Amino acid sequence: MRAGEREKAEEQYRQALTLAIALKVPESIDARYLMAATYSGLGDVASGQAQTAGTAQQRSKFWDQARSWYEQSLAEWAKVPNPSHTAPNEFKVDVPSEVERRLARCRMDMSHTKPSADVQ
Repeated sequence: MRAGEREKAEEQYRQALTLAIALKVPESIDARYLMAATYSGLGDVASGQAQTAGTAQQRSKFWDQARSWYEQSLAEWAKVPNPSHTAPNEFKVDVPSEVERRLARCRMDMSHTKPSADVQ
């Protein structure tokens, strides 16, 4: 995903998150799926930003954001009984095991990024 596409995707994910938070009354499963998918998508955007960041400090910042988004996704998934690749409203989503895999990769990449390595 190119930088301009990431920015557009991030904007759309943030709009979806706002919608999901509004729908979360009273804790609907549809909203949980939407929030889990949105957090994971924001993690994917931040991960892409980390992979193309120019400095170790920037990479570290984006990896940290990605980690946080993936963790929030998993927190939502933990509240969904029997999660599926297809949400109740028929849209396709990543299941928790896929988010866990991305989180593990993110943590591995974070451990290889040292912000102090850049000369400013």
